[in-house]
Amino acid sequence: MNAHPRLAWSAAVAALAASIVSTVLIRRRRDPREKERRRRELVNLQGRVIEGYVTACANHLIEYSYHWRGLGYEASQDISDLTYDEAEFSDFCGPATVKFLPSRPADSIIISERWTGIPGVRRKASSVSS
Repeated sequence: MNAHPRLAWSAAVAALAASIVSTVLIRRRRDPREKERRRRELVNLQGRVIEGYVTACANHLIEYSYHWRGLGYEASQDISDLTYDEAEFSDFCGPATVKFLPSRPADSIIISERWTGIPGVRRKASSVSS
């Protein structure tokens, strides 16, 4: 007879624990823009600089390529949160500087809140504190 109250309390504690865990997990999910901002920040801080080439610019998307250790990489980056005017890039193709993570060479940027590989680009003011 004493097993039923224990079972009820165990079930209640398990339900409470599951609720707490799910709440914590849901709150830990970051906004995709925040995740991308953090990725750019990491690449900017730890990245290696290499020469690259911008191959296309359209709709706030820059496509570029670079080579490292005999391998060619092609990447694109959405710059809508980073620049004021797409018109600056509408006809731009040419050499640029790329930053990438040596541990993951395909993880690269051509512009971030604090750095740009394209001279003369006006970036939006960074909301990130130094």
